[in-house]
Amino acid sequence: MTSPALVSREEDEEKKRGKGKGKPRFNKVLLVAPTNTLSHWKNEIQKWTELLPIPLKSRNPWELHYSCRLREVEKWGKKGGVLIVGETLFQKSGFDIVKRSQPDILVLDEAHTMLKNTSTKLYKTLECISTSRKILLTGSPMQNNVTEFYNMIEYIRPGIFGVETTAEFENKYR
Repeated sequence: MTSPALVSREEDEEKKRGKGKGKPRFNKVLLVAPTNTLSHWKNEIQKWTELLPIPLKSRNPWELHYSCRLREVEKWGKKGGVLIVGETLFQKSGFDIVKRSQPDILVLDEAHTMLKNTSTKLYKTLECISTSRKILLTGSPMQNNVTEFYNMIEYIRPGIFGVETTAEFENKYR
């Protein structure tokens, strides 16, 4: 017969390895944010996850020399954690990041600026991300114009407004 202490220790070890009831629902988070907020994001992730049984590892390739950045992305693809990428770097190498590994969750900080123009390389790269879990953060989606709001919602739930184009949306809802 196994002692309760031994069972608890075995269950704890399974949780640490990601097995059993403690298995995480996601492993890889891609966070795309304005470059000037990256260190803040890294500090906040460390602060809020350090007490978890398995703290999230955050990786910021922006801090590394160019030649090491793709290796950091590959590590993230294999080991998981949070990959923190500046909007500028993502515009330049987003396709490489997406080709190497798809995230379980995509988080866009200041999403309204990233999604406001559907013809940009950034928008087209974001469309290549295959995940059903997307979190868009913004302080003011409709402050400047309603098109930014439409693009954000269309990115999350294509076709939900029942229109095909931005022009149709503006004609129908303005």
